[in-house]
Amino acid sequence: VFVIQSLGEKEFFLRTPTQPSRLDKVDLNKAVEFQPEEIRCLLKAGDWLYIPAGIWHKARAITPSFHFSVGVMADRPRTCDAQ
Repeated sequence: VFVIQSLGEKEFFLRTPTQPSRLDKVDLNKAVEFQPEEIRCLLKAGDWLYIPAGIWHKARAITPSFHFSVGVMADRPRTCDAQ
Protein backbone atom coordinates (compact mmCIF):
# COMPACT_ATOMS: atom_id res chain seq x y z
CA VAL A 1 0.00 0.00 0.00
CA PHE A 2 1.22 3.48 -0.87
CA VAL A 3 -0.05 6.30 1.37
CA ILE A 4 0.03 9.80 -0.10
CA GLN A 5 -0.55 12.61 2.39
CA SER A 6 -2.30 15.47 0.62
CA LEU A 7 -3.40 17.75 3.49
CA GLY A 8 -2.29 18.27 7.09
CA GLU A 9 -0.13 15.98 9.23
CA LYS A 10 -0.66 12.37 10.24
CA GLU A 11 1.35 9.87 12.28
CA PHE A 12 1.59 6.29 11.11
CA PHE A 13 2.73 3.51 13.41
CA LEU A 14 4.07 0.33 11.78
CA ARG A 15 5.10 -3.02 13.20
CA THR A 16 5.63 -6.57 12.10
CA PRO A 17 2.92 -9.01 13.17
CA THR A 18 3.66 -11.51 15.92
CA GLN A 19 0.85 -13.83 14.85
CA PRO A 20 0.20 -15.51 11.48
CA SER A 21 -1.51 -13.28 8.95
CA ARG A 22 -5.32 -13.49 8.79
CA LEU A 23 -7.86 -12.09 6.36
CA ASP A 24 -9.91 -10.33 9.05
CA LYS A 25 -8.74 -7.01 10.43
CA VAL A 26 -7.13 -6.81 13.86
CA ASP A 27 -7.62 -3.80 16.13
CA LEU A 28 -4.06 -2.91 17.13
CA ASN A 29 -5.33 -1.01 20.16
CA LYS A 30 -7.05 -4.13 21.53
CA ALA A 31 -4.59 -6.83 20.50
CA VAL A 32 -3.78 -9.08 23.45
CA GLU A 33 -0.33 -10.17 22.41
CA PHE A 34 3.24 -9.12 22.90
CA GLN A 35 3.61 -5.68 21.32
CA PRO A 36 7.01 -5.30 19.65
CA GLU A 37 8.44 -1.83 19.16
CA GLU A 38 6.59 0.28 16.63
CA ILE A 39 8.13 2.43 13.92
CA ARG A 40 6.69 5.96 13.90
CA CYS A 41 6.39 7.93 10.67
CA LEU A 42 5.17 11.53 10.50
CA LEU A 43 3.67 12.46 7.14
CA LYS A 44 3.16 16.07 6.06
CA ALA A 45 1.37 17.28 2.93
CA GLY A 46 3.30 16.02 -0.11
CA ASP A 47 4.94 13.07 1.71
CA TRP A 48 4.29 9.44 0.85
CA LEU A 49 4.85 6.14 2.62
CA TYR A 50 5.08 2.56 1.37
CA ILE A 51 3.68 -0.11 3.71
CA PRO A 52 4.67 -3.64 2.61
CA ALA A 53 2.14 -6.48 2.67
CA GLY A 54 1.75 -8.05 6.08
CA ILE A 55 2.90 -5.03 8.08
CA TRP A 56 0.37 -3.93 10.69
CA HIS A 57 -0.29 -0.22 10.80
CA LYS A 58 -2.46 2.41 12.42
CA ALA A 59 -2.73 6.16 11.88
CA ARG A 60 -3.51 9.23 13.98
CA ALA A 61 -4.25 12.69 12.62
CA ILE A 62 -2.12 15.44 14.18
CA THR A 63 -3.98 18.22 12.37
CA PRO A 64 -7.06 18.09 10.14
CA SER A 65 -5.76 15.91 7.35
CA PHE A 66 -6.54 13.87 4.25
CA HIS A 67 -4.58 11.04 2.61
CA PHE A 68 -4.98 8.63 -0.29
CA SER A 69 -4.15 4.94 0.00
CA VAL A 70 -3.31 3.01 -3.16
CA GLY A 71 -3.00 -0.76 -2.97
CA VAL A 72 -0.94 -2.69 -5.51
CA MET A 73 -1.53 -6.41 -5.99
CA ALA A 74 0.96 -8.81 -7.53
CA ASP A 75 0.02 -10.07 -10.97
CA ARG A 76 -1.29 -13.63 -10.73
CA PRO A 77 -0.79 -16.19 -13.50
CA ARG A 78 -3.87 -16.66 -15.64
CA THR A 79 -4.99 -19.87 -17.24
CA CYS A 80 -5.99 -19.61 -20.87
CA ASP A 81 -8.12 -22.02 -22.86
CA ALA A 82 -6.23 -22.60 -26.11
CA GLN A 83 -8.77 -22.89 -28.93
